[in-house]
This record gives sequence, C-alpha cells and structure tokens, in this order.
Amino acid sequence: MKNASHEWIGVNKAFSELMGHPKSDLVGSSDRAIISAELAAEREAEDAQVIRTGHLLVTEQNQIHADGSLRILRKRKAMVTFPDGRLGVVGILTDITQEKLAQRDVQNSRTLLDAVMSAVPVPVTVKDGGGRFIFVNGPATEFFARPQADFIGKHVNGGVKASHVAAR
Repeated sequence: MKNASHEWIGVNKAFSELMGHPKSDLVGSSDRAIISAELAAEREAEDAQVIRTGHLLVTEQNQIHADGSLRILRKRKAMVTFPDGRLGVVGILTDITQEKLAQRDVQNSRTLLDAVMSAVPVPVTVKDGGGRFIFVNGPATEFFARPQADFIGKHVNGGVKASHVAAR
C-alpha cells in the first residue's frame, strides 16, 4: 500500500521477499530506492493514474525476483481512501509464471501437432467433444473439395454432407 507520495506505508512478507528487502526497509521508502529510476517513474505514473481516475489498473509485468529468477506477475492497483481522507494506492501482485509457462507449452504442443497433422499425406479431421471441427488438413480439404473455412467451428452434421463423402 502506498500513499499519494508513492511511499510504501504497508507491505506484506511476500512483497518484501520478492523485492529482496525486509519490510522495515521498504515502509517509508519508494520504488526509487530499490529499482531503476526509469522503472520507478513507470510505477509512479501508474499510481498517479489510479489516484487521478479512481479506476482499477490491471496489467502483467515481468519482475526479477530477489533470487534472480524471472517471474511473470499480474498486477492490480486500486485507489484507496484512508480514514483521514488522504488517497493512496493498494496493489496486489499475483505470480502467474507457471500459468504463462503452461499456456506457452500448450501453444507449442498445438503448433507441433498442427505441423505434424498438416504434413500427413492423407485426409485428417479433428473434432471437439461437441462434434465441431477444430482441425482439417490440406488433403482433407482436397478430398472434400471444400475450403478449411467450411469446416472449422462447424458441427459435424452441418459441415459435410454424407452424399459428398459417399461420392468420393
């Protein structure tokens, strides 16, 4: 939690561990004490925007953890009004590194599968659990003499007529 002067007035253990400084060193100081001036200016601009607009800020950022590892964080900042009427910012950082790595792995697997399935010289189609086409390779589009767009996302009963298949 920061005041309008961008000074931390409260931090938790996880934040102090992320930053590599004890809570006692962080409270009363600002981003400028522990990160580059350029990055600190970005954080201060975010804080000022949140205070000025009152709108929630949600972004993702890369952060080097105190142990040197790269973490991907989802950052949420919101304006807070203290009991004495002063304004400040409360922030929540959520480590989404594993989620992002899993998404990347899924995308890489999908890319590899698409490449393999596209290279297969025979017609191949893949449908989801609802019977909609999610993949059709080139030989399948040639076999059915229809473009891929006629298949993808369409239900198996609405994509290809039985008579069309029987004619092949």
